[in-house]
Amino acid sequence: STPSAPSAVSTRASTPMSTSSREDGSLGALRDFTERRLLVWSLLPSLVCPLSRAIMRDPVNAADGWTYERRAIAEHFARAGRSMPQSPVTGQLLPSRLLMPCHVVAQLVKLHMPDLALTSAPLPTITRLNVWLVKEVVSYLDARSLARAELAWPLLLSASNQALAWKPFVLREFPSSESAEETATGASVDEQAMAWRRHYANGAKAARRERIGVIAVNGPSHGLTLR
Repeated sequence: STPSAPSAVSTRASTPMSTSSREDGSLGALRDFTERRLLVWSLLPSLVCPLSRAIMRDPVNAADGWTYERRAIAEHFARAGRSMPQSPVTGQLLPSRLLMPCHVVAQLVKLHMPDLALTSAPLPTITRLNVWLVKEVVSYLDARSLARAELAWPLLLSASNQALAWKPFVLREFPSSESAEETATGASVDEQAMAWRRHYANGAKAARRERIGVIAVNGPSHGLTLR
């Protein structure tokens, strides 16, 4: 029975390491997922047709230097009749109706959006906003609105992580604790974002338990009584 003891000890000792490895793997997957989403988001202004507001499947360059979906710009030319059409972006007359395939945009769409439907619908306006602008919008949300927005829109979750949106809430509402700051030191942006988000959730739970304890001791408040 003696030789089996080191085996048991080594098995128990390896358990935290395997747990740590799984956590590192999860953080790495989250980081890669966030980076891919932000990359695609930053590319969207170049992949969306100014006319159809959808991802371009057959992009072409017009004489105004802008890229359009072939079908959308062809319909725009047809509406002009025999006269020279105006640029949908600049409003100036186009010197030519010549359209050249844009292989760069086509390759970007094929690379980053391989599962794109053949008939792309127009993208919502908020999806076409620049990342920096969404980060600015996030800074004006309260904690409850931010949490709901993160659940409703994965892209906003990526922008929230990059902006460390939960850090100001923690520093303002739970300034006495430094555990989140210590956890975030030397970590990646996604790890810092998770640390701040987790610390806010823990602080909110502790505050709720404290309020419940006060009510249990003092009874519910009946408001202001005027005499």
